[in-house]
Amino acid sequence: KSKPGLSPDRHHHYLADLLNHWQPTWQYTEQQLKSFDTNIVAYLDHINEGREKPIEWKYFQWLSLLFIEIYLYEFFNNRFGLLSKLNSYVSQFNTFCGEQGFEAPLSLYSYEEINKLCLQNATGSGKTLLMHCNVLQFQHYAKRFAKLDDYSQVVLISPNERLSEQHIIEFSESGFNPSRLAQTKQQTLNNSDSPFFDIQVTEITKLSDTQGDKVMDVASFGDQNLLLVDEGHRGLGT
Repeated sequence: KSKPGLSPDRHHHYLADLLNHWQPTWQYTEQQLKSFDTNIVAYLDHINEGREKPIEWKYFQWLSLLFIEIYLYEFFNNRFGLLSKLNSYVSQFNTFCGEQGFEAPLSLYSYEEINKLCLQNATGSGKTLLMHCNVLQFQHYAKRFAKLDDYSQVVLISPNERLSEQHIIEFSESGFNPSRLAQTKQQTLNNSDSPFFDIQVTEITKLSDTQGDKVMDVASFGDQNLLLVDEGHRGLGT
């Protein structure tokens, strides 16, 4: 089992273990996987810069970040290609289910659906810190493929005010500029001195389809934001 931390060449030990199993049939080359890990190390350096006790990823956290790296690379590089690959896998899976006599196969993805990702990790597994890296990952690929100007602001939605305050503290520790989302404030990323670093935080209870004294009309945010949702499973039933 791999140990956490970095090797002398500043790659995660987990990468070395993964590359020990690499086969020519894999879709990504060894060099591409090294490049993804180099990015992950850079994100980690950023969120550790102001910390007294540096963070080291556990193997499942690193795998989550590697998955996001690959997904965002495909998403920004060739969105229709990503859609085709996903649906090809779904078709294979559905065929297998049919052969095994299973019901309710998965439906194919649509183009409009692939701009959403859900990470479901155990309680206490460090999802908040992964979210900090997810912002940096999104920023990296939006800039790499010249899509940064397509996005207006970063909005984090939490279940309640206590968690919102916790997020503000933790994002600050990771070198971001978090603040409360105001009804009249909308940040334009490409006009900011630190794109994607100004995180706007609010609670799901303050969102509505109408504007009011204590609630905000979600339509007023526009539809070109990076939206982060904490404890998203709490809204699955409503």
